[in-house]
Amino acid sequence: MFPLAPSLKECYDIRENLYLIFESNLEKKDAKIKIDAWCIMAMGYTTKGHHPFEKFIETYYRYQENILNYFTHRHSSGAVEGLNNKIKVIKRRGFGFRNILNFAKRIFLDINLKNQYIPNLQST
Repeated sequence: MFPLAPSLKECYDIRENLYLIFESNLEKKDAKIKIDAWCIMAMGYTTKGHHPFEKFIETYYRYQENILNYFTHRHSSGAVEGLNNKIKVIKRRGFGFRNILNFAKRIFLDINLKNQYIPNLQST
């Protein structure tokens, strides 16, 4: 795709630069300096009159302290957010489950929990 859409390659490279900041072993104050510089550079980038990084930059400045805390503790809520999304998809896909037990079984099966945790019919 990159040879066909050079602006896509440029966006990808800019995004990779941000990714490398988050993957580096920076302290919080150094990360702030690098991300602020990245934001200035990314805000200057436009493609076909569109600022592809504008929403991220707005979110970053709104929640800057919380985002920068990642560099102190190296934890994110990504796993929990992913699990929540998976459950929402199961809920949409399983519209019409006749009882909560079948819904719970589907969740346990889809998230690959051990069989011992899957509810069984004898418990009802």
